Amino acid sequence: MATIKDIASKAQVSSATVSRVLNHDMTLQVAEETRLRIFEVAKELGYKKTKTRESKPSAAEGEDKQKIGLVIWGTEQLEASDPYFMFIRQGIVKECAKQGLAVGKIIFMDDYDANIPDQELDGLIVIGKVHIDLVRKTTGIQHIVSIDYVLDDEHDSVMFDLQKATRQAMDHLFQLGHQKIGYIGGISYIRTPEGKVHNMDTRQKEYETIMKEKGWFNPSYMFVDQWRTEQGYRLMSWRWK
Repeated sequence: MATIKDIASKAQVSSATVSRVLNHDMTLQVAEETRLRIFEVAKELGYKKTKTRESKPSAAEGEDKQKIGLVIWGTEQLEASDPYFMFIRQGIVKECAKQGLAVGKIIFMDDYDANIPDQELDGLIVIGKVHIDLVRKTTGIQHIVSIDYVLDDEHDSVMFDLQKATRQAMDHLFQLGHQKIGYIGGISYIRTPEGKVHNMDTRQKEYETIMKEKGWFNPSYMFVDQWRTEQGYRLMSWRWK
C-alpha cells in the first residue's frame, strides 16, 4: 500500500506537504501546480487514507449528537483543482459545528461507484448538480438538503442568485462604457442514473440573454471549458496571445 512518504518522493515534496495537501489544509501556501501533482501521484499510486474522514463527538458532548453526511459529487482531485466547492464544504463543516451537528462522513462520489451509508447518518447535505433519482438510488436517507441545485419540491435547497450577480456585473461594465464583453466559463452537467446530462450554466445563459438584448452578442467572445483553475488560466492566456 502506498504511503505519504512514497507520494512525497515521487512528487518531489516533503511528507508534511503531502499530508497537509491531502487533508485540505487551506493555511498551507503551496503552488496550485504542486497541489494538483500531489493528488495525481496519490491517485496513480492507489493511496488510501488509513482513517475515515469523520468528525466524532467527544465523550463530553454525548452520544446523541446528530450526524450529517456531506456528499460531494466529484473526486478530491477535482475539488483541489476547483476550490469553489472546497470553500463551500469548509463553510458547511464550520456551521454544523456551531449548530451542534457532527459531520459524520464526507463522501466524494466519483460518478456512480459509491453508496451512502444511511444507517449511520441522520441527514445529508448534497453539493453539486445531481438528479434526485440518483440520490435515492445510492441511499435511503430522507432528510436531504442540496447545495447549488434543486433536487425537487420535497427537499430544501440553498441556491446562489447567479442570474442577479451576472446582471449586476455586466451592468457595471456597461456603465463604464464597455460593449465588447467576453465570457469565460465551464461546462456544467446534471448527474442522473443514466449518466451525465449537459446543463448550460446560469451565468452563461444570462450573459447571452443580456448581450442579445443589447444587440452586442458575438459567439466568438465566449470561451467555455472544464471547471478547473488550469483550464480558466489556459482560456484567458489563449485569448490574449
